[in-house]
Amino acid sequence: MLRSLVGSEMCIRGRYGGREDTAMDDFLSSRGTRYVPVAKKRQKNAELKIRSRYKKLKTSAQEGVAKAVGSGGEGAEPPRKRTKRARVDPLAKAHQAAKAEAEVARAEQARKLEEVRARKAQIRVNRREKKDTSRKLNQRTKWGQPIMKHHMDNILKKLEGEAKN
Repeated sequence: MLRSLVGSEMCIRGRYGGREDTAMDDFLSSRGTRYVPVAKKRQKNAELKIRSRYKKLKTSAQEGVAKAVGSGGEGAEPPRKRTKRARVDPLAKAHQAAKAEAEVARAEQARKLEEVRARKAQIRVNRREKKDTSRKLNQRTKWGQPIMKHHMDNILKKLEGEAKN
């Protein structure tokens, strides 16, 4: 009978407290896990809510007593509200250094990407110029003679390039 129970029935059974050791418990304990019925979780959550309400009531009652005592005398200071101390992050400097390094790495990556884009753009321009030059050099007159103007321009470009280097 116990082996035929499904999960929801096991939860219901656990809710009523009639839960006994079963094969499922043995299996779960062998795997290092444990079975916690839904009802048990709900009960724990309800207890936590009750505790938090109790703490709130307790602190408000203490403040009320302090106000009553403080208002009796002249010049009495009002009770100070407790504030949480700011937590000091022991790794704050390390985090800042890591952020700075990440920013430097991002800037370096952006610079490299821009260089690659510029290089590719220059390659495209060079290819276009080479195609134009080739097209011009291959142009012929209607009698089949090369157009000397384009050949002269090409020779001048080569000489200017050599002069720069």
